[in-house]
Amino acid sequence: MSKLRPTVAAAGLICALSTSAHAYERLTRTGCADGIAWASDPTFYFNADGVPATEEADYRHATEVIMERVNFVGGTWFDFRALGTLLTSEDMVENGYNEVGMTELDHSDDSWTLGWGPSWVNTRTCKIVEADMHLTNWDGISWAFGVPADEGVNYWEANDSVGMTYFARPIILHELGHTFGLAHSDTSYSYMNYNVLPWSNRADDKRVEPLADDRKALREIYPGTAEESDIAVYTTWYDPENTSNGAARAFSLCAPSKGTSWSSSIFDSTCGVAVDGGDGATEVCPGDTLRVRYVVSNLGTNTLEVEAQLWLSENTTLNRDVEVDKQSPSVRSFTAAPQSSYRRGNTFEVPTGVTFDTDYHVYVFLDTGADYADEESQQNNAIPMVGQIRIKPYLDCVELARADVPALLP
Repeated sequence: MSKLRPTVAAAGLICALSTSAHAYERLTRTGCADGIAWASDPTFYFNADGVPATEEADYRHATEVIMERVNFVGGTWFDFRALGTLLTSEDMVENGYNEVGMTELDHSDDSWTLGWGPSWVNTRTCKIVEADMHLTNWDGISWAFGVPADEGVNYWEANDSVGMTYFARPIILHELGHTFGLAHSDTSYSYMNYNVLPWSNRADDKRVEPLADDRKALREIYPGTAEESDIAVYTTWYDPENTSNGAARAFSLCAPSKGTSWSSSIFDSTCGVAVDGGDGATEVCPGDTLRVRYVVSNLGTNTLEVEAQLWLSENTTLNRDVEVDKQSPSVRSFTAAPQSSYRRGNTFEVPTGVTFDTDYHVYVFLDTGADYADEESQQNNAIPMVGQIRIKPYLDCVELARADVPALLP
């Protein structure tokens, strides 16, 4: 049985329907050009050796949550058992156990490496024999799931880190992807594109979970029959022209704004361009046109007919009850293919009924017209866009409206 020593892998900290993300990448080995995979369901064990006692419970809990999110991708096709504890001080590599633990790595060559994946592959069968998931003793890892809010950053505006605080769950999800036989990707909207870090507007335990491309990979490598209807909206996209070590850099999309045309870059500060060529205005009046960019990710196995709605709210939680938050009269309908992510840009009219001289969060809400009871299927999803807009004072909007009316002839 051929053995492969572990490969250190950098950890993951992810107008009309536009460019979608490309397909996932497979980990390969000599003689396994088509990729590697498990022959049967693996069991992972938690190895506390080297893990600070103050971090053990957090590490175990974060890993269990992420493993659960991965397990739900295909229903019960990949049965992760409960993590146990091995009372051993052996080297984690090639000891016959799939372990989750902590290992000191030399950061002198690659200061961003936070973990690694498969450590033992039978290159005759191209099956994974053992996979050890390590994190390093990195001082900046945060186990709390209040982050990035705890770091003073809105989750919908956060990237891979705040200062030197790295979010543990995306790292674990990325490394777990390696243990399944997935490689880095710089052309997909996925957690295997480790600079991509979208935060969904969901319950804490579901805010970090496999993206569409990650799910497509898992379902194709480990086929199952489970179906899922699940769609999400995000505020970040990746730049394939800005890559390092097999990953493309992620950036927040532009903030909704008024303008006469679209900005030249999706990552500009605002989505609109003014008549003079400057940034589009984020101070608007009812009836103005907002240019908005957002990302749609169909996480499920079913094609979905989607209606994108724009809502304005004074709060960081959307309330679509009558006379609470205000919906734009503009709606945009499209078809979302399964297991695919798209960057979209649409114009929406600023609704009436808003309060003048007031700041608003701009929400994009995705409505599929369905709402199944299964908690693992989510058909309707909303998220605030980056930044806020301000409704101008009443007199400013009235004067502007008057200026648009031609003077009457005597």
